[in-house]
Amino acid sequence: MAKMSASMVHSTGGGSLASSTGGGSLASSKREGSPASSNKEGSTAPSNKEGYTASTSSPKRPDTAGTELLLVTDRRTASAKYLAAQRAEKAYKAKKRTAGVAKHRVDAKAHFRQSAHHLNEGMKSSWRIVATLPWMARGWKERRVEKKELKSREKEMEKKRKSEERIARQAETDAEKERENEKEVEVEAAGIEK
Repeated sequence: MAKMSASMVHSTGGGSLASSTGGGSLASSKREGSPASSNKEGSTAPSNKEGYTASTSSPKRPDTAGTELLLVTDRRTASAKYLAAQRAEKAYKAKKRTAGVAKHRVDAKAHFRQSAHHLNEGMKSSWRIVATLPWMARGWKERRVEKKELKSREKEMEKKRKSEERIARQAETDAEKERENEKEVEVEAAGIEK
């Protein structure tokens, strides 16, 4: 219906026909030759009920002001219907989208409330971190010292193990030398006795 009304408005030009017809007043719609109007031909023929003069010549065609008024009225009603339909469409769309907007608004509000809570908790935790930075630094230092001590202990253990191995090898070589010396001494003692 809105399309039909729009096409009707468009086909009539959308302008006011009343202004082009001299205001569209009822005075212009009075028929020529009515009892109130003067007879242009000057005939004294009696008038009939409808206001037309009865003359011997052909009857005059009625004025077109009635048609123009009808067109203007049709255009105005079509324009009013079109505007009403447009308003109804906008109201329907607004009502339809308002439901979705309300849901999104509630969701956004909840998210912002949560984000504010999380931001607050994050700031508290950050402040606690800043307040305990000296203790954290001391803890890091203690861990470094412990690692250093552990490495030095491992190095000492390795050195001790290597020195023990070296001492064991040295003792073994010394024991072998002694045995060889004893054998030589026995061989020499056996050679002297012979």
